[in-house]
Amino acid sequence: AGNIAQPIETVIKPVVAEKTYLQYLFPVLILLVIMFTSVILPPTLIMIEKKSPAVIRNYLTPTKSYTYMLATFISIFLMLLAQLIVVLLIAALFFKTQIIGHLPETVFVLAFTASIFVLAGMLIGYLFNTEETAMLASVSLAILSLLMSEAIIPIETMPTWLISLSKLSPFVIGSNLLRQTLVFDGLTGTGKGVLTLFIYIIIMIFVCWMAYSADNRRMFKTVMGEKVKKFKNKKIRIGR
Repeated sequence: AGNIAQPIETVIKPVVAEKTYLQYLFPVLILLVIMFTSVILPPTLIMIEKKSPAVIRNYLTPTKSYTYMLATFISIFLMLLAQLIVVLLIAALFFKTQIIGHLPETVFVLAFTASIFVLAGMLIGYLFNTEETAMLASVSLAILSLLMSEAIIPIETMPTWLISLSKLSPFVIGSNLLRQTLVFDGLTGTGKGVLTLFIYIIIMIFVCWMAYSADNRRMFKTVMGEKVKKFKNKKIRIGR
């Protein structure tokens, strides 16, 4: 019965050596590391700074306000850069991904994408007052970006309106640019994606600055109100 059902036996032998598919999954994996680190770490550092006793002294010093914001961004970006160097070295040494040959383009795309997510994390830190709500917002943003990408399901299977939104996501744009760099040997024809990321960075800088300024004014009023209240209570006790 077996010979009747399949009279001709076939053996398939590939004519090229088998290759790993990590090269296609690597852009999404490395952007996952960037995204979760970038949106979770900034709110933590900003909340620590808000609770610091030196916050009122920082506000009263003649140092420009943007200096503190720039220092926070540089600190987080350097920590993220050290993490990316470790990940890229492991991928280049053990998984044989083609990173060294396209290192300038890869670093360029990663720097742009990381900057957007770091600014998004800083914005969350400036908008919320407690560490719990900031962490909840950061995780929600990361999960939403992940669900709207092709890391879970292909974008083509999503509804039409969701496909349009997904193509505007920094995570999707960054993964496409990184895949173009690693798989298709360059950023040729990706000017629209790079321009979109650049516009996102400009918008995020402006929004972060507005949120930082509003948070500083609110925090100064809160701290000064507490100081005045303590001074009045102390004066009343001394008078009695």
